[in-house]
Amino acid sequence: YANPESNGDASLCRSDSGMALFGALLAAVWALFLGTALADPGYVPRGRAGAGAGAAAGEAGAGPGGGGPAPGESRGPGAAPGRAGAEQPPVGSGAAAGGGGAGPEGVDLEAGGGGAREGRRWCAECHVFQPVRAKHCRACGRCVERFDHHCLWLGSCVGRRNHRRFFWLLVAEVALHFWFIRILVSGVLRADEPTKYTYSLNGVTYMLVFFSGLMVVFLVPLLVLHTYLAATGQTTWEWGARAKITYLSALPTGYNPFDRGGRGNLEHFCLPRDFSEPYPLPDPAEAPERDGSGRKDTWWDNEHYSCCG
Repeated sequence: YANPESNGDASLCRSDSGMALFGALLAAVWALFLGTALADPGYVPRGRAGAGAGAAAGEAGAGPGGGGPAPGESRGPGAAPGRAGAEQPPVGSGAAAGGGGAGPEGVDLEAGGGGAREGRRWCAECHVFQPVRAKHCRACGRCVERFDHHCLWLGSCVGRRNHRRFFWLLVAEVALHFWFIRILVSGVLRADEPTKYTYSLNGVTYMLVFFSGLMVVFLVPLLVLHTYLAATGQTTWEWGARAKITYLSALPTGYNPFDRGGRGNLEHFCLPRDFSEPYPLPDPAEAPERDGSGRKDTWWDNEHYSCCG
């Protein structure tokens, strides 16, 4: 589709180095895609069905006396008394000390439960107390450690064990599409005047440029978002649904208990680490007090950096 009346040396599609780089980027994208999609995102091992009530009763203890559940209290995966799927009281209350209950449809209770397990939620579908920062994915049917999101393109969750690989997949895809557009454009645009070949023989080229341009428009903001999340020690779920997450909603706005500082967050995200290390449950008493200025942390203005000067 290059202009035959122009100098072929100016076209990257006829350049061995240009096509070699394109091939390398394409191979990297496919390798990262398959590696991310097929990797374990951090599935929490399922518990034994029916064992949750016994575990909660044996380890949670009773209310203030520690001898058994208060009258009308439920400790196992069954719903709390009253309506089915009722929310548990916040961690630290008397009812919460009795153990976790079941949320809507028996899964993914966002608010409280599991006093014996340090406030962790009970998942009635997986029959486990979820680790801190874990969430039940309805699409996968599993609880995922450090849950970020469920990716429809991958057909899998992005979590603690494959988030870093997903980030590099975004980097490789953005680089691939930018280079692909560069190759296509180099085959059409020249320093000389356009000829009849410029428009009549390059319809497919224009369609490919348009497609890759759309992908760039979608991928670049996604890459910027995940760069921000990595630099601030957050996940997409925590960033977008903070008010629904019990261990974060009780904390001051803008405070992230998992923040290690900009450099520490990036090192923790990018470098190999021990995935078995659990995240501690945030303590609201350890959160710093707000300065009363009403300033809210955003992705462009926060404690790590400011784009506003």
